[in-house]
Amino acid sequence: MDREVTSTSHHRSAHLDWRGRLASTLLGTTGGGLVINILSNDYRWRVVAASLGLGAIVAVAAWLRRRPGTPISRWGIGTMLLAALVATVLAAVGPTSVVPWATGASSALTFGAALVPAGRESAGLLLSASTTIALGTVLSVIGVTALATRNIIPGNFSLGVGAALIAFGMSMLTGGHGYTSIVGLGAAIAAFGLGLSTAGAVLIGIICVAVGAMIGAAGYAGLADRRHWFGVIGLGLAAATATGGVVVLASVSTLVGIALLIASLACATESLSIMIRSPDLFAVAAIALGAALCVTGFGMFLINQRALLIGVAMAGAGVSVGYTGVNVLWQGTTSKRLGAWWARMNIPAAGGHDGS
Repeated sequence: MDREVTSTSHHRSAHLDWRGRLASTLLGTTGGGLVINILSNDYRWRVVAASLGLGAIVAVAAWLRRRPGTPISRWGIGTMLLAALVATVLAAVGPTSVVPWATGASSALTFGAALVPAGRESAGLLLSASTTIALGTVLSVIGVTALATRNIIPGNFSLGVGAALIAFGMSMLTGGHGYTSIVGLGAAIAAFGLGLSTAGAVLIGIICVAVGAMIGAAGYAGLADRRHWFGVIGLGLAAATATGGVVVLASVSTLVGIALLIASLACATESLSIMIRSPDLFAVAAIALGAALCVTGFGMFLINQRALLIGVAMAGAGVSVGYTGVNVLWQGTTSKRLGAWWARMNIPAAGGHDGS
């Protein structure tokens, strides 16, 4: 048995031989050349520049990854995240011609920084925190812009939610739980609902108040160390979100309405998984919620180019939520079953040879 495990580990860690390297080089060169050739008819040098920039970020991330725990690695991650934040702000306030480039740079730098940590948990935490801060920054800039043009209700909402998300992301980076930020997030959504109610949108306003109250209650439960409340609060949040999804689907936006309905189903499943203590169910629900956020984000900027930045930020949040689900799933019994199957697939048959 020990010989089989050793053989399997050797198979997994073995480098590609000359045939594998040749195939990878040919496929990569041909595929990349085809993509650049096809897209260059419309975008010309932009595709080449974007490819070079993305390649440079991945190369730097790979170089830093080989130096875990060193000051240069920490400084590198911090520099990439700071550059991503600057690009996010530039995309939010810059001219239209700059928005796609700044948005792409922000996304690439954020995911590049997440590639540096060697552990899955560290990478997932960094990705979640950075995308949360990016989304909060976008909303904060939108809020300030709205307030400057005297759109008081949406401005206060965007600024309040953005500030809460930034604080929550920072608490994740510093090792905190961020329950106070969650309370603030709930308060901002509830205040937005009250503003909508006074402006005549009573039904949507009541739904927002209910959603904000549930989010605030979840934050309070965390602060009061009443985490067993999370399941019941989550079911209430799922019911309020589903109601909002039906209303939005019928009168505002089909895409956002469907996303809210999927999010409510995922939230209900997450709550049920907490109540019955099922990590696998929690992971599946997180993956579903992440997929819904990704589809909504991509759909937003495909349908409306002015929503490019917020759409990309939402898609990034979806990736981080889905990654969290995959990480939880990988730590459970599912990964052990997959690992056992993969080990069996890599054990040579009796009397077999590799043909080299």
